[in-house]
Amino acid sequence: MCPSHRERRSVPRWRARGASVGHRGADAAPLAGRGGFTLVELMMAMTITAILAVILSGIVSAVHTAHAHTNGIEDATLQAQGTLDRIEYMVAHAGTYRVGGNPSVVGIAVVTHQWAIHELPDVLVVWSGGRSGGMAAAGEQTRLPRANELVVYAPDPADPARFLEFAFPNNTANVDFQASGFRSQILSLLSSSQAEGVLLCDRVRRAQLPQFGSYAAVAAPNVRFDLGLTPSDSQVESAAPGTSAWNALPWAQGIVAGDSGLRQASVRIELMIEPRERPLPGTESLAVAIPFFGSASHRHVYRR
Repeated sequence: MCPSHRERRSVPRWRARGASVGHRGADAAPLAGRGGFTLVELMMAMTITAILAVILSGIVSAVHTAHAHTNGIEDATLQAQGTLDRIEYMVAHAGTYRVGGNPSVVGIAVVTHQWAIHELPDVLVVWSGGRSGGMAAAGEQTRLPRANELVVYAPDPADPARFLEFAFPNNTANVDFQASGFRSQILSLLSSSQAEGVLLCDRVRRAQLPQFGSYAAVAAPNVRFDLGLTPSDSQVESAAPGTSAWNALPWAQGIVAGDSGLRQASVRIELMIEPRERPLPGTESLAVAIPFFGSASHRHVYRR
């Protein structure tokens, strides 16, 4: 046997196998460095993500609520301002009449709805000549007003959250502001099929009046009108025309003559408007309303 053959047979086989094992170990080292997250790390990451999601959802909800509330306040303000401006315009156009030598009567009145012992002054009647106005420019009339020349501001009988301007263009019946049946006549007009209403506001707050005796519970609109005359009725009735007492009455701008004077009618208005068009069911008593106050005035020559 030749030496070279012996050398080849004397080489231990474990070297070849060892070299192969060593080669695999060198390749496996980088794989160990690419291990995944531990369970604790995953739980911490999930917890942090959940906290961030809750915080972000709260921020988004708060922004949405604030945006809706701001829009609601803006809409309520626009509706209230438009309503007040419309009433002020019509009151300025109110006419006056004098029939049969009686004292002058201004065509402005407040009518009440009665509930139990309470009088709710939520209806304003103006003899303006209709929705276009202009009755004041026609001067003092020697006839009674007609229903088709009136505008009436009142809550919708079918939905007290809606506040309307009513007109009666097809009704030519006479209306005497001084008559004992004036209130019942106006309320009858409002409930008639001839009443034509134009919506001014649909967010009037309603107050729940509980049942009282024979009176059922009712949702009363938070609307209030108050009419004042200067000089008042009692003042002009207590002074004789042409006397010093007559001249000393608080006439507007101090303008007074022998049997006449410049009288002022002032209408004060209060509206409670809700930012949300319709409160969520069950939260009507918790709804927040914004109070709006306005006034309108009309000056006319009063003769007695």
